[in-house]
Amino acid sequence: MKVGTIDIRPSNNTFNGNVFMLVNRNGKTVDLIGGDPAEGAVVNQWSYDSNSLNQRWSIVPTGDGHFKFASRINGKVATVQNDSMSNGAQIVNASYVEGNTSQQWDFVDVGDGWFKIVNVGSGKVLEVSGDSTNDNAKLQQWDWNGINAQKWRLQPVGDYYIQAKHSGKYIDIGGGSVLNGAVIIQWPFETNNWFKWRFESAGGGMV
Repeated sequence: MKVGTIDIRPSNNTFNGNVFMLVNRNGKTVDLIGGDPAEGAVVNQWSYDSNSLNQRWSIVPTGDGHFKFASRINGKVATVQNDSMSNGAQIVNASYVEGNTSQQWDFVDVGDGWFKIVNVGSGKVLEVSGDSTNDNAKLQQWDWNGINAQKWRLQPVGDYYIQAKHSGKYIDIGGGSVLNGAVIIQWPFETNNWFKWRFESAGGGMV
């Protein structure tokens, strides 16, 4: 399990190797289909599965203000197929090449916890083809138009400490109680389990 402090905002501190599931507004997730480790394997959407490594991605700064997201299966990264600049180009999983902008992405806040994921090379965004809600629907790039198929939520994977900005203290279950109705408080940092929290899906892309 991973333990860390996280603030879901598009910054190097947030994304520095932390593991996420990328959840579309329709509730489906970015998935390395079948866990295929091959170069150029297809990346599409699939039903949310919190136990699936196929849906886990490490988001890592590329050193130039942009990011790559790498599969936890094989370390390969989400890439626009054939470095295409065209609408409809498929997203695939490929070995990272330094400076290849078709493998670099920007996460842009569009409000209410949703992001558009913009390819640096083309300026187009990650989209579910046809606004589909089906498993294995194609993930492609397309010009931004604000539809739900282009909106994504970043769901952390693992256990986290949650820190209050105003006080620097952390959310804590008072006394480590396991009883219903136990009080949740803030407290100076400790490594006890009752300081650790896990983000889980509430459906519809919400956590």
